[in-house]
Amino acid sequence: MRLPPRAFGPILHAVNILVLRAGDPVDEVAARRGDFAQWIRNTVGDAWKGGWKVHDVRTDDPLPRVDDAAAFIITGSSSSVTEGAPWMLRTCELIRVLVEAKRPLF
Repeated sequence: MRLPPRAFGPILHAVNILVLRAGDPVDEVAARRGDFAQWIRNTVGDAWKGGWKVHDVRTDDPLPRVDDAAAFIITGSSSSVTEGAPWMLRTCELIRVLVEAKRPLF
Protein backbone atom coordinates (compact mmCIF):
# COMPACT_ATOMS: atom_id res chain seq x y z
CA MET A 1 0.00 0.00 0.00
CA ARG A 2 1.37 3.39 -0.94
CA LEU A 3 0.91 6.14 1.60
CA PRO A 4 -0.06 9.58 0.37
CA PRO A 5 2.88 12.06 0.36
CA ARG A 6 1.45 14.04 3.26
CA ALA A 7 1.70 10.94 5.46
CA PHE A 8 5.44 11.52 5.49
CA GLY A 9 5.03 15.15 6.55
CA PRO A 10 7.55 17.90 5.90
CA ILE A 11 10.51 15.57 5.40
CA LEU A 12 9.60 15.31 1.71
CA HIS A 13 10.15 19.03 1.37
CA ALA A 14 13.32 19.16 3.45
CA VAL A 15 16.06 18.05 1.10
CA ASN A 16 18.98 19.19 3.22
CA ILE A 17 21.00 17.74 6.03
CA LEU A 18 21.59 20.48 8.55
CA VAL A 19 24.82 20.44 10.54
CA LEU A 20 24.42 22.06 13.94
CA ARG A 21 27.84 23.55 14.56
CA ALA A 22 28.65 23.56 18.29
CA GLY A 23 32.42 23.92 18.03
CA ASP A 24 35.48 24.12 15.83
CA PRO A 25 38.53 21.91 15.37
CA VAL A 26 41.80 23.25 16.71
CA ASP A 27 43.48 25.71 14.34
CA GLU A 28 46.24 23.37 13.17
CA VAL A 29 43.74 20.68 12.20
CA ALA A 30 41.29 23.13 10.64
CA ALA A 31 44.07 24.53 8.45
CA ARG A 32 44.74 21.05 7.04
CA ARG A 33 41.29 19.47 7.07
CA GLY A 34 38.68 22.23 7.26
CA ASP A 35 35.88 22.54 9.77
CA PHE A 36 33.69 19.81 11.26
CA ALA A 37 30.91 20.31 8.69
CA GLN A 38 33.41 19.79 5.89
CA TRP A 39 34.64 16.56 7.55
CA ILE A 40 31.08 15.30 7.75
CA ARG A 41 30.32 16.15 4.11
CA ASN A 42 33.54 14.48 2.97
CA THR A 43 32.80 11.35 5.00
CA VAL A 44 29.22 11.04 3.75
CA GLY A 45 30.34 11.66 0.16
CA ASP A 46 27.88 10.53 -2.49
CA ALA A 47 25.70 8.64 -0.01
CA TRP A 48 23.62 11.82 0.40
CA LYS A 49 22.41 13.43 -2.83
CA GLY A 50 20.59 16.32 -1.15
CA GLY A 51 21.97 19.64 -0.02
CA TRP A 52 23.85 20.66 3.08
CA LYS A 53 23.32 23.58 5.44
CA VAL A 54 25.25 24.62 8.53
CA HIS A 55 23.88 26.52 11.51
CA ASP A 56 26.21 27.70 14.26
CA VAL A 57 24.23 27.11 17.45
CA ARG A 58 26.59 29.34 19.43
CA THR A 59 25.17 32.49 17.82
CA ASP A 60 22.00 34.35 18.76
CA ASP A 61 20.44 33.56 15.38
CA PRO A 62 17.11 31.76 15.63
CA LEU A 63 17.55 28.00 15.77
CA PRO A 64 16.34 25.91 12.83
CA ARG A 65 12.87 24.40 12.86
CA VAL A 66 12.16 20.68 12.65
CA ASP A 67 11.04 21.00 9.00
CA ASP A 68 14.20 22.86 7.96
CA ALA A 69 16.05 19.61 7.20
CA ALA A 70 15.57 15.94 6.48
CA ALA A 71 18.13 15.15 9.19
CA PHE A 72 20.38 16.94 11.66
CA ILE A 73 23.97 16.30 12.71
CA ILE A 74 25.43 18.05 15.73
CA THR A 75 29.18 18.54 15.96
CA GLY A 76 31.32 18.21 19.03
CA SER A 77 32.51 21.14 21.09
CA SER A 78 35.37 21.89 23.41
CA SER A 79 32.87 23.65 25.70
CA SER A 80 31.57 21.79 28.74
CA VAL A 81 27.81 21.23 28.86
CA THR A 82 27.96 21.75 32.63
CA GLU A 83 28.78 25.38 31.83
CA GLY A 84 25.10 25.89 30.96
CA ALA A 85 25.75 28.71 28.49
CA PRO A 86 22.55 30.14 26.94
CA TRP A 87 23.38 28.66 23.51
CA MET A 88 23.74 25.23 25.12
CA LEU A 89 20.35 25.45 26.82
CA ARG A 90 18.69 26.54 23.57
CA THR A 91 20.40 23.72 21.70
CA CYS A 92 19.27 21.17 24.33
CA GLU A 93 15.70 22.31 23.79
CA LEU A 94 16.11 21.97 20.01
CA ILE A 95 17.43 18.43 20.49
CA ARG A 96 14.37 17.57 22.62
CA VAL A 97 12.07 18.92 19.89
CA LEU A 98 13.90 16.98 17.15
CA VAL A 99 13.73 13.74 19.15
CA GLU A 100 10.02 14.20 19.92
CA ALA A 101 9.40 14.84 16.21
CA LYS A 102 11.36 11.67 15.39
CA ARG A 103 13.62 13.65 13.07
CA PRO A 104 16.93 11.87 12.40
CA LEU A 105 19.63 13.34 14.64
CA PHE A 106 23.25 12.22 14.67
